[in-house]
Amino acid sequence: MARSGSGIPRSRQMRLLASLLGALVLVLASGLGIARAQAIEPVERGWKGKTSQGLPVYFGVRHGRVINTRYQFRWGFCGIFGSHAKRARLTIDPAGHWGITDLRGSAFEGTFVAPNRVEGMVSAVEREHPGCPKVQAPFVAWPRRR
Repeated sequence: MARSGSGIPRSRQMRLLASLLGALVLVLASGLGIARAQAIEPVERGWKGKTSQGLPVYFGVRHGRVINTRYQFRWGFCGIFGSHAKRARLTIDPAGHWGITDLRGSAFEGTFVAPNRVEGMVSAVEREHPGCPKVQAPFVAWPRRR
């Protein structure tokens, strides 16, 4: 039986090392799970941003909800359309996601990726009129300065 300089058989040293590495992996994995489970708490104030079409988006965050949503999008030859839900009180899920769809079929949704950054999409369904194609315009928004 091969022994190390410490007098412990090599096979036992290898089992001990494997056990320690396994325990370390479990500790690190559980720590990552806890970090992922913690929801991002967005800054509570007005937010603003722009879509990839260069049009504005606005909303507020108060008491952990997205409120007062406003956005615009370019709907091909049909022109620029928008939506303003003054009474919106949208729940932010644990992953930081929220969204609203208006009666005409356009949608405004985002995900908080940091306390001071949200990434999202303004979208609209295609209409029968050939000049109103499906729209998907990504946006980035951040808290407004006080």
